[in-house]
Amino acid sequence: MFFKSLNKFIILALFLGVVALSIGVYSNKKEIGNEKIHLDRLIAHAGGEIYGIRITNSMQALDNSYEKGFRFFELDFEWTSDGIPVILHDWGNANWFFNIKYSTEAHTYEKFKSLKPILGLKIMDLNDLSDWLKKHKDAYIITDVKSENIKLLQLLKDNYPDIKNQIIPQIHSFDEYDKVKNLGYSNIILTLYKLEATDEEILKFCKDTDLLAVTMYESKGFTDLPKRLSEIGIKSYVHTINDYNVYVKLRDNGVFGVYTDYFQPNNWVE
Repeated sequence: MFFKSLNKFIILALFLGVVALSIGVYSNKKEIGNEKIHLDRLIAHAGGEIYGIRITNSMQALDNSYEKGFRFFELDFEWTSDGIPVILHDWGNANWFFNIKYSTEAHTYEKFKSLKPILGLKIMDLNDLSDWLKKHKDAYIITDVKSENIKLLQLLKDNYPDIKNQIIPQIHSFDEYDKVKNLGYSNIILTLYKLEATDEEILKFCKDTDLLAVTMYESKGFTDLPKRLSEIGIKSYVHTINDYNVYVKLRDNGVFGVYTDYFQPNNWVE
């Protein structure tokens, strides 16, 4: 009788051990998926330059920047006139690349796909971006969504789950944070170019949340905000910097890194 009870106890203990191990393995996987990304100092602005041209957001720009050592790429997102997201800064900018000058007209998705950009550039939609990211597993996209930010991030989550962990959303307001966090994005950057808030409000928000970084325009980078952010463990970035002397001065003022068109990580001196 004693041995039967002992055997039952051993079997139960083994079963509970397996369950505990399974839970532990699952928890570790979840934790790894949510861990903070370690940002580089240089981020390719609008995908980086290609053929000396800025702000193309093109696949060729991504390829060129990747070869130069970039692993973090800021891209701009807009909407076609019939509500499909595409990757471009704005329609006035994009129409130049489509050889349609002096026009800010938004096109339908069908028209967008039919247009032939100059220099053979590939102006991307989300399918193109997804394909590129699947081929570059160590690359990350920092989003700059010009309108309907939450809608686009929801669409990415629902339709492109395989690349979600390679997406770093930028939020433009404090109230977007919880919405983006609830979509399952772990690494979030607050960008200040649309935000109307005091430094004290920004610092309080950073203390109360779990931001990856704060991005700001150049003049803000020369205030005491970067140093104050650094004191609470938040990295600061400045856009868009292409002058090394300005970069050095910003670094001396506490800025961690910059969005740039022309700097090259593979040929870089701190």
